[in-house]
Amino acid sequence: MKVLHIILERKAVEKLRQVFELVKFLEKNDCYCRIVCPEFETKDFEKDIVKIDYLSQNSIYKIFKTAERIIQSEEIDVIHVHCCLGAWLAFWLCQKYKKKFIQTCYDFYPQNNIFYYSLNLSKRIIVHRYILGSYFTDVLGIDFQKVQFIPELLDASNIKFESFDSRSKTDFIIGMVSPNFLEKEYEIFLMAMAKVVRIIPNLKIRIIRYLGDDEHSFVESITNLIRQFGLNNFVQISDFLYPIERVFSDLNLLVSPLIKENAHTRYILEAQARGIVVIGSMIGGISEFIQNRKNGLLVSPGDSAELANTIVNSLKDYALLRNIAIESRKGIEQNFDINKNIGKVIEQYQQVKKRNNILVLVTGNSDCVTASMGCFYLLRKRFPDSYISCLLDSKYRKLFEGYSYIDQVTVIEQDRLFVFLEWFKLLRIIFKRNFDFLVDLTDSNWTRLFSFFSMIPIRCVSKLNFGFLRNFRRRDIKEEKSLLERNYRILSLLGIKDRIDSEFWNSFFKQDFIKKFFEENWLSGSRLIGIDISGIEDYFWKNKITENVAFLCDRLAKRHARVVVASLAKNRNIEYTMKRLVKSKPVIVLGEFSIIQMISLLKKFDAYYSFSQENLDIAKSIGVPERLLLSKKNIYDFASGNKKATSSFESVSKMITTDTTKQLF
Repeated sequence: MKVLHIILERKAVEKLRQVFELVKFLEKNDCYCRIVCPEFETKDFEKDIVKIDYLSQNSIYKIFKTAERIIQSEEIDVIHVHCCLGAWLAFWLCQKYKKKFIQTCYDFYPQNNIFYYSLNLSKRIIVHRYILGSYFTDVLGIDFQKVQFIPELLDASNIKFESFDSRSKTDFIIGMVSPNFLEKEYEIFLMAMAKVVRIIPNLKIRIIRYLGDDEHSFVESITNLIRQFGLNNFVQISDFLYPIERVFSDLNLLVSPLIKENAHTRYILEAQARGIVVIGSMIGGISEFIQNRKNGLLVSPGDSAELANTIVNSLKDYALLRNIAIESRKGIEQNFDINKNIGKVIEQYQQVKKRNNILVLVTGNSDCVTASMGCFYLLRKRFPDSYISCLLDSKYRKLFEGYSYIDQVTVIEQDRLFVFLEWFKLLRIIFKRNFDFLVDLTDSNWTRLFSFFSMIPIRCVSKLNFGFLRNFRRRDIKEEKSLLERNYRILSLLGIKDRIDSEFWNSFFKQDFIKKFFEENWLSGSRLIGIDISGIEDYFWKNKITENVAFLCDRLAKRHARVVVASLAKNRNIEYTMKRLVKSKPVIVLGEFSIIQMISLLKKFDAYYSFSQENLDIAKSIGVPERLLLSKKNIYDFASGNKKATSSFESVSKMITTDTTKQLF
């Protein structure tokens, strides 16, 4: 597995160190990694570090070209992005080189922000806090299958644990750090410490400036608060430096009085790993991994009096602090050790590389839908771990009921494809689902334009019209005789050489459905003739065709045969016309069957007539005697009541009365 890591935030020193630690252990697990990031003190990570000025246009271009060179030369499998700005960069790299990328998110993104939209670009979103994952799924509407929780990765074996007994019991040092630079949080802490120093005067207070805070404004605001509460002789301000022992080594307690949810709480885990007791607010980001009085202490957010009492009582109870320090270290080793959790990261890389997200466009008529049924089976056979979605006309939705080769069906009114406003709504949905392949089985000019604007990396269609809109197309395409042959040519672009055989269609036979259908319509013991009128709604002479079908039903009824008039599409006008014109009582079911039920019924027909060549191909493959009711050549003859066409139906109706009907057909 070869992974390229991208991070563009120069001042995010803590995040950079996390990435370097992750890469160190990935390489130990046979995962080759390359890093692209701003200039920074990297020590052992000197290779491929881009020296740039953050926010410089030339530098961003330099990062793009460097990442591009690495992808080409190293044959990178997956790109791992650790910042929201890098997600846009990785998106265009993946579009150009047909790669996939995942993103690790460390913070909340506001809605209707450019950084929020970058979340929809990646295949996976890795979060280290449950509160962050629930925010993405519940508030931002990100697909929950895309958001993956992996515990914070700490190298516990490299962090020295110091028992509470080794720390001073007379001179206490209490540290305070907050990733949110909110003056209210520091005010609450200093107000509480003003009460604590009156009871325990022999202590020192260390306020740790979190990385990323503006130094001048931070020091000025905190100095005013210190002077206000009279703590000038107790407080020391220091930076959050690496190695972390420089600020955490001599602390007795670490206080994090957050009043706002925050996902930047790695510093708490590092303090716990060193045996420092943590007092935090009972708020998301902290309370999800701290249990009160077991591996830490929790207080109500914004309550300075409760915070002061908790600090005083804890410093008097050494046994409690000793037990909390021991349990904190155990919790880190069990839940956050990088050696145990690094496999989860590698598993995400493997799943993203192996699993493809495929969108199939089937927005044509019933013939197009029928011809596409076997294509889903071939796609599933070629990509067994893929997630296959289908964009389908709403009137054919019932056809896919119980069809196991499709994971998701998105329904749209076909007429809305011609409305640009509906286009943008649908494209937004498709954009969020992050597809890898698009297979256009409709193959119309509208769907070609639609596939281009979907920005799916690999788009497969057949014909050469609008050829500049596709990156995968057949250049040797001729006018195919059937839609099925055209679909085979499209699938060959993905390396699919197989064809549909009779075993595939026979696997759909449903005995329970047949028994119920025959009992409800009193069909047992009858010679059964199937007339499939799917597709006649596309013809100009559909009303005249319907009249002649009704005439044929009456002729067949006189020969003591039961007729089932079926269609894959629901059409109330044709159904009403049929019931009004026909004198016998055929079974009329228009748009009531799924494709699986239709195939099951085909095997019970003594003879089968169809307007659809695709349906006849299915009937042939399962051994059903068939006769084409209407071909493209004689459609107008039949619609106008031509004598040659009607006489052929007369001869057919006479054949049905004989005992050798199946042989004749």
